[in-house]
Amino acid sequence: MVRPEHPAPTRLRIIDAAKRVFEANGIRGTSLEQVAEAAGVHRVTVHRAFPGGRDELVAEVLVARAVEVAIMALPAVDDHLTTAELVVEVFTSFILLARADPLIHEGICSGAAAVALEPHRLTQLYEMTLAWEERATPAATRDDVRFVTDARRVTDLLARTVFTLVREPGIVATEDDIRAYLRDFIVPAITRPTAR
Repeated sequence: MVRPEHPAPTRLRIIDAAKRVFEANGIRGTSLEQVAEAAGVHRVTVHRAFPGGRDELVAEVLVARAVEVAIMALPAVDDHLTTAELVVEVFTSFILLARADPLIHEGICSGAAAVALEPHRLTQLYEMTLAWEERATPAATRDDVRFVTDARRVTDLLARTVFTLVREPGIVATEDDIRAYLRDFIVPAITRPTAR
């Protein structure tokens, strides 16, 4: 028998409660029982709402927090930026904010990171990519590149890049390093020359 999907308001309440408890105790220091108590539901309800268990819940919290951080990065968007500059500024800001966010950092370093990158979880980030692309469209008249047509692949690449640069910065440690990395490797991967 196929179980109906858990009601969205309950899932959202559990995600919100988990975010609060994770922020207070850390992801590793939080049990699903504590999340259930904070959400005002029974532990079984948490398990039914998140059949993938703890990793699924952490992934949902991580994506929700990433969307919040992405919104905080939006002030970096200037209508006078070219498409390439838009990508560099928004994602430099996003990476710096994500690195400074303990919840995102711990979530990315946990086993839930792979679950968070599953395509169906990136829907909100995909919608934000479309909004950034729309914002960059006027810039396309000022430069020679545009976003590739498949925004889902762009979202996937950007999410994986952010996760990697937050988790293991390597030689991409400073703000200038991030900008250079994005300019040299990511912008060419997600843009194409415009036809003149």
